[in-house]
Amino acid sequence: MVKRKLIFVLLAMLLVAAGCGSTDELGEVEKEIKDKVDKNAVMPEVSGMEVGYVYLENPPMLNGEPLGDTYKANISYGREIGELDPLWVDNIEALEEQQNIKILYGPYEGDKVLDLHIAPGAVEQGSFEIREIAGEEVFYLVIETGRSAVVAVVHTETLFYMMTFYVSDSFTEADAVQVIEEIVAQVK
Repeated sequence: MVKRKLIFVLLAMLLVAAGCGSTDELGEVEKEIKDKVDKNAVMPEVSGMEVGYVYLENPPMLNGEPLGDTYKANISYGREIGELDPLWVDNIEALEEQQNIKILYGPYEGDKVLDLHIAPGAVEQGSFEIREIAGEEVFYLVIETGRSAVVAVVHTETLFYMMTFYVSDSFTEADAVQVIEEIVAQVK
């Protein structure tokens, strides 16, 4: 375990030295998402943002056995990312096991602007309003309690893309709508 941890730390240092998030590395991450979540899954590129981390949620477990084979992908984007998060680097194996996830990229420190959740199936309308954005039907919700957020859901034939945008003075609801347009254009 110590040897694996040392290798992981050295690899992480090389990635930081080489520059965060090479196209090749993120391409490999997208391939794994396609393999585990759905062959049609797309890891969107967002103008002016960098990927801070990507992880897969493994199928739920019961008595040490997976319940099914449904994986979900989670991607975090920020305007700028920094160094690898030392909390995760130092505890990667325990955190992956504890949270039943597999980290594919990062996690890098930085101010998160968007969390994107990709999963098979659909989300029910519930309290979402329906808006047309980029010519597509999008479930849309503004949350005003605590830290303001915009939540949007786009459906494809087999997947849903749930976006949670963290609204602030430097990233507005109008900015969120522009990013939704970008993502819709890539996933539809």
